[in-house]
Amino acid sequence: MGCDRPVDLALIMRDPSLECRLALEDFLGAVSVSTDLQTIALVALAPDLEHVASRLSRGRPSDDAVGDVLAHACEALVWAHELPSGSRATFVLQHAFSRARAERRNGARRRVQTECLSAATDVPEPLAPYHDEAQRRLDEALNHGVIDTAERDLIDQTRADGRSLRDLAGESVDSYAALQRRRHRAETRIRYYFGVSEVTR
Repeated sequence: MGCDRPVDLALIMRDPSLECRLALEDFLGAVSVSTDLQTIALVALAPDLEHVASRLSRGRPSDDAVGDVLAHACEALVWAHELPSGSRATFVLQHAFSRARAERRNGARRRVQTECLSAATDVPEPLAPYHDEAQRRLDEALNHGVIDTAERDLIDQTRADGRSLRDLAGESVDSYAALQRRRHRAETRIRYYFGVSEVTR
């Protein structure tokens, strides 16, 4: 695009024209290899990321909300190259929104007010534990073809049951690196599947 400074390239890619959006998508396919390129991508996506932070804070984003959104956007930039061109920017925004929102909700749940209970107090059944929710999401992803049975078992064994990838590699024909890549790709597809309708521009 004939830019002398990286910031000029980032500002050009903010333009909503088709040519600039396609250039941004191509750029996002290469940013995983360099933190400098990730910084340029964040500058290019800054207006959209500010909108995400504003949604999280109901129009009044705090520094914490902006920081959370940026941190999760950086995570997504590492995986964006695995997605087809045309869906990368949307994925970064969706991931930043859904992860930051989940953290805020978890933080709110941890700040539970306590009260004295008497013998007459009717204590409700506790909510389903996190493990049950994770199992439900894995089953849904499997049923909708997002992951296959082997990927579901791999995630379940290593995330829920506490098995290590090295132990599983010793029990199978796949190497540690192959299992790690398989789990990473499967979890990326799961994140994209569950976040796909959570951010609108």
